[in-house]
Amino acid sequence: MKYYQHILLVCLALLSCAFMLYSRYFSSLSLSSFTFLLSSPQISDEKVNKDENVTLLKQQLASKQLEIIHLKQTLKNIQILQKEISLQNTQKSINAKILLRRDSSDHRSSFIINKGKKDGVALKSYVTFKKNLLGIVYKLSTHSSMVLRVSDPYMRIPIFLMIKENDIFTIYDEGICVGQSRQKCKIKFLQWHPEKVLPQTAIVLTSGFGNYPQGLIVGNAIIKKSEEKHYLLDVEPISLSGIYNVLVVVNQDLHK
Repeated sequence: MKYYQHILLVCLALLSCAFMLYSRYFSSLSLSSFTFLLSSPQISDEKVNKDENVTLLKQQLASKQLEIIHLKQTLKNIQILQKEISLQNTQKSINAKILLRRDSSDHRSSFIINKGKKDGVALKSYVTFKKNLLGIVYKLSTHSSMVLRVSDPYMRIPIFLMIKENDIFTIYDEGICVGQSRQKCKIKFLQWHPEKVLPQTAIVLTSGFGNYPQGLIVGNAIIKKSEEKHYLLDVEPISLSGIYNVLVVVNQDLHK
């Protein structure tokens, strides 16, 4: 009997030890699981906050980039305005009337205006009507001036040939407009671009080189294709018919 009691006590001791070991394991497991469950929402919240911060930084970067673009455009506009103001400060405009429209020689093309040296007109002043270039002052007297028209054989005007593509005027190329008398001009030194189709008509503008500002209308170009597959460009300047008042622009920097 005592033998069986001894065995029973040993079994109870072993069961108690096993129970203690298993209870420690399950308690640690449940504690780690509980800790994980508690920490998971915190990790999730941190990820959401990081995503929100990244999105906010991207929005701020896009806003700054847009602001830089606007500042660059503003700077460009200011520089253009400064250039225009500088140009206006160095130029003087004089209103004049046409006295004689036709040159006495058939080989020249000029007209006479009623303003001269005493009125502030200087040699190489250019004469305009609205946005059209009429010519330059070639000879001076006290109260009158001779103006060579753009069609005079003496004239060599740096130009842009403007063609219309999709309702927008673009520069085809630059060249020199050479006077041919008889109210006609030709364009020379123009480079041909086979990939660009030339229309039958185009506009000829001053390129800004020489004594002329950029953007004055020299005339309309009539484009014809010759048998040798080359283009012939005749320029028709504005007619003086119906024009009585013109504007003489004197570049004061040229006469200091």
